[in-house]
Amino acid sequence: MFYHKLGKVPRKRHVVVKNGDQLVYEKLMGQEGFSGVSSLLYKDQIPCSAVDVSPLIGRKPSTGDCNTNLNYKHYKTQQLNPDSNVFSARSPLLENSEVEISVSTYLYSGIFVNSSCHEVYFIEEGEGNLLSEFGVLAVSSGDYVVIPKGLYYQWDIKTSVKYILIQSKQAIKFPKRYLNAMGQFLEDSPICERDINVPSHLDPIFDKREHKILGRRDDTYFEVTLDHHPFDTIGWDGYLYPYSISIHDFEPLVGRLHMPPPIHQMFESANFVICNFVPRLYDFHPEAVPAPYYHHNVDSDEVLYYVKGNFMSRSGIEQGSITLHPAGLVHGPQPGKVLESIGKKKTDELAVMIDTFQPLYSSKRAEDISVKDYHKSWLENK
Repeated sequence: MFYHKLGKVPRKRHVVVKNGDQLVYEKLMGQEGFSGVSSLLYKDQIPCSAVDVSPLIGRKPSTGDCNTNLNYKHYKTQQLNPDSNVFSARSPLLENSEVEISVSTYLYSGIFVNSSCHEVYFIEEGEGNLLSEFGVLAVSSGDYVVIPKGLYYQWDIKTSVKYILIQSKQAIKFPKRYLNAMGQFLEDSPICERDINVPSHLDPIFDKREHKILGRRDDTYFEVTLDHHPFDTIGWDGYLYPYSISIHDFEPLVGRLHMPPPIHQMFESANFVICNFVPRLYDFHPEAVPAPYYHHNVDSDEVLYYVKGNFMSRSGIEQGSITLHPAGLVHGPQPGKVLESIGKKKTDELAVMIDTFQPLYSSKRAEDISVKDYHKSWLENK
C-alpha cells in the first residue's frame, strides 16, 4: 500500500498534539508487531477507555458438523434462507483453519471489529459508505472492500445488498509479482494505484456517551462498551487503512493461446489467492481453444462465485452459483464446451475465484443448497 493521510497530523511522530486546549491521544495500529505496515491515528479520547468487555455467544457449530467428503460441489446461494443477524450472516459456507467464505444479503448496522481475521467483502450489489476510524470510504457494486484486522468499522449502505465475505487469518495483499522493490505497481500489472479507493475524508464523531462495539475473537463474539464513540479521529497517516478496488477496473491480460488462471489474480494471502474473471477478448491464435484445458488441482481447492454473464466452460450455472472443485480431482469444461468455444472472440462474464492451499470443508448450510449429482455433469449425454 502507499502512504496516505487525512486530517490534522503533526510534523513529527510521538510529540504533543492539542485540539484547542485539549490533549490529543496518539494510537498506533500496526501489523506484525512493530515491524509491519502501520498507521498513526490522533484521537479525541483515550482509545482504550472501556466501561465493559463481555463475551456473547459462540460463532459456529463444531468442525464435526462440516462435510469432509471429497467431491465436486455446486451450491445455489440464491436459495439461502435470508439472514436476520450478524451471526448467521457470517456463518461460513466453506472454511478451513485459515479462511472462511460466506454469502449474505444482511449487513450488521452497528460498529464491528474482527480481532482474529482480515476481511474482504466483494459487494455484488450495494451502494453506500464504509465508516471507520480512518474516515469515509465510498462503496459501489463490484467493489472489493479490504478491511484490516482490528479495525473498528460500520456500514452505511442505503440500498439492498448482496456480498461475499472472505475472512482470513493472514493479511491480504496485492501479488508480489505486480510490484517493484519499492511497492509500486509495475507497468504490466492489470491494476495500479489509480484503481485503489481510500477514505476520502474524516467525519469525526465527538460523542462521550457509551457506545457498544461487537467483535470477534477466534470462535467467540464479544462486546466492548467504550465511554465514547471510537470514530473520534482528528487525523491519521500511514500505510494501513481500509480500501476498495473495483472488479470493473481490473484490466485482463490476453494472449494468442490460453493463459493460466494466475493472470486473473487480484489478491494473495499466505494460504489462498483471490482472482476474478472479467469481460475480455479470447485467445487470438488461429487455432486457439478458448475453453480452459482440463487441470488437476493437486495443491489447491478451487471456488468460483458466478456474478454475471455466461461462463463459457459450464452449463447449469446461475448468478449466485458457487462451484467447489477440490484438490485431488480433475476438472475442466463440461461436455461440448470445448468445441463450442472454438472461434469465439470474447466473453462477458464476471466471476470471483478463491483458490485455497488447504482443503475446504462445507457447512450443513452449504449442503442444504447443493445441486444433487453435480459430479456427474461431465458425463457425455447425461
